[in-house]
Amino acid sequence: MKSQKVCIVGPDGAGKSSILSALQKKLNDSECVYFGYGESRRYNKKIYSLMKKARSLGRFGEISVRLLVSLDDVIKSYSLNSTNKVVLIDRFPFDNVVNCKIDGRRTYVYHKAICKVLSKPSLVILLSGNAKVIANRKSEISESRTHDFICEMEEYLVENRMDFLKVNTTSLSLEESVSQIISSIKS
Repeated sequence: MKSQKVCIVGPDGAGKSSILSALQKKLNDSECVYFGYGESRRYNKKIYSLMKKARSLGRFGEISVRLLVSLDDVIKSYSLNSTNKVVLIDRFPFDNVVNCKIDGRRTYVYHKAICKVLSKPSLVILLSGNAKVIANRKSEISESRTHDFICEMEEYLVENRMDFLKVNTTSLSLEESVSQIISSIKS
């Protein structure tokens, strides 16, 4: 299988973690990279050190941390080009564009600009389905938010001419979803 960057996106509850785990088991020569926030993210060590220092600087520190996270995103997106594996990407910075647009946040333009300089994935897998079913899987996310995320993400992918596969995780089993994704990766 040729080297590819395959990004998995979707609203919370759509099955990103389950599908990524199943894909890693089926694709022997693959690695997983997490672009989200929190404990699972592995930052560049120098950037992480600067982020820890910046957090103590009040509002300037918050802005600095946002810039450092964006720098880490850019470095990480280009470093993935040098691998000969299938790289499975959990989330991608264009999640921020979509979420900011839905929320009407002023940082929408900033995140959109950052995404213009990132190395794009070869293929984006948009996990979708019945918004009510997906929202019921994660009680903290509303049905309307789930619906808006799916619609806005699809619009973003089309607008930016990205190759993507939309997988309905509420009508397909985990095995069927994974099989559909693997077929798309291999083609």
